[in-house]
Amino acid sequence: MAVLGANVVAAMQVGKVPTALPAIGDDLGLSLVQASWVLSLTNLIAAGTAFAVPALSTLVGARRLALLATACLALGSLAGSACWNAETLFLSRVLEGAGLLLMMISGPTLLAQVLDLRRLRILFGLWPACMPVGIAVMLAATPTLVEVTGWRPMWVGTGLAAAAAGAVLAVASRGLPAPHVESGIPDASWMLREPARRLAVRPLRWCAAISLCYSAEFLGVLGLLPSVLGERAGASAGTVAALTATAFLANGIGTATAALFQLRGVAGSLLLLPAALVMAPCLCVVYDPGIPRPATMAAAWAFAAAGGFIASGVMSGAARWSSSPAEVSAGVAAITQSINLGQLVGPPVVAVTVSGAGWAATPAVLMVPTGIVLAGSIVLRRSTRAGEP
Repeated sequence: MAVLGANVVAAMQVGKVPTALPAIGDDLGLSLVQASWVLSLTNLIAAGTAFAVPALSTLVGARRLALLATACLALGSLAGSACWNAETLFLSRVLEGAGLLLMMISGPTLLAQVLDLRRLRILFGLWPACMPVGIAVMLAATPTLVEVTGWRPMWVGTGLAAAAAGAVLAVASRGLPAPHVESGIPDASWMLREPARRLAVRPLRWCAAISLCYSAEFLGVLGLLPSVLGERAGASAGTVAALTATAFLANGIGTATAALFQLRGVAGSLLLLPAALVMAPCLCVVYDPGIPRPATMAAAWAFAAAGGFIASGVMSGAARWSSSPAEVSAGVAAITQSINLGQLVGPPVVAVTVSGAGWAATPAVLMVPTGIVLAGSIVLRRSTRAGEP
């Protein structure tokens, strides 16, 4: 539970930014481009460096890496509260992004060291719920916190929360053995070899492809949901923040529900296809300009909840098709890198589409990753039923 809690706190560092950006921009004089970098720096770091993290985990141990993650999150948030221009804020977000990446990969590896395979698959199915829950909490709380305290005290608060999560994790994980490394510092090729080898396993390769495409369409829909609600439905800023938070929360609920199905013996990969079939029509409804706001939100909730099944299914695949903590770490790294690449690509593609052809054209573009998710879901469904290693 300490590992899951630390991951929720890590996700809070992502969720605190979107609705605080107007206040930050006014304080520091950020341009629109600079504000977008505040949002995307964490994804950029993970998209570029996730493959190297398993090697660090092998060298220093998952426990130390998880504690380093909480330290980076705490220091980054506290430093951000004292920044005086865009550049210093960027540096603090780089530190927070490093902490988020380390937690996303070291957490599952730490769980793999202490849990049997059955419990590990279930916890891996639940693991993706931490991110939307942490984001939803901060999306809902940030408008009030910024209004009452300002954004800088809120940054201090999230930094202290990360420090507290690290302290709890340190106590809860005492007694775990330190890593044993037979050889010296590995070279760069060794750092990349194991994740690349894991991608040679066909089911894990499809898990990574599904993760990339799912995250692109997921953030392409929910990331721009505030714009849909604000510009098209005329909702107030507070209403937009609250409704967007409920959509992210629905994603967490969907992930937890998928984990319950796996607890009852249903393979996570068998949940992917039904979820993908739900997401496809829902994204069409969200972007239909003729749909009233209640129907738009109902479709967004259904889309997000079904997406939770996708996230749970692909992450549990990292445990299903791995036989050791090292393989788990490499599989999680490949999936994490794919997720962040998708999150980098999705929103800009949607934004360009909307600018050029309007909201109604967006579903046609998002049907490309949706089709890949559907194809991958069918492949994994067959692999699971055939008992493919």
